[in-house]
Amino acid sequence: MAGKRNRLGRVGKALSEPLREEIIEMYNKRVSSTDISNDVKVTVRGVNKIINCHGGSGVDVVTHDVLHCIEIWKLQRPSIYAREIQNRLLLEGICDRD
Repeated sequence: MAGKRNRLGRVGKALSEPLREEIIEMYNKRVSSTDISNDVKVTVRGVNKIINCHGGSGVDVVTHDVLHCIEIWKLQRPSIYAREIQNRLLLEGICDRD
């Protein structure tokens, strides 16, 4: 049995881990979901599911130092806004925009 094809011609349902990692890498390099979809022959919906399940914007990796600072600031001022935390992290050189 050949299996069912998606609208892009890819056969099968489950994606290999290396393909999933490639999708995440492409997304982290700011490649659009549509371009990723066309390149790897996975529907845009499938690409978005993989990105959302793996934290895609995974681009947003929180290091131990960043997490430690956030915990301290939240203890000092529980009502602090996320935007204030972001700005403070940047101003104090704890992390950069990337």
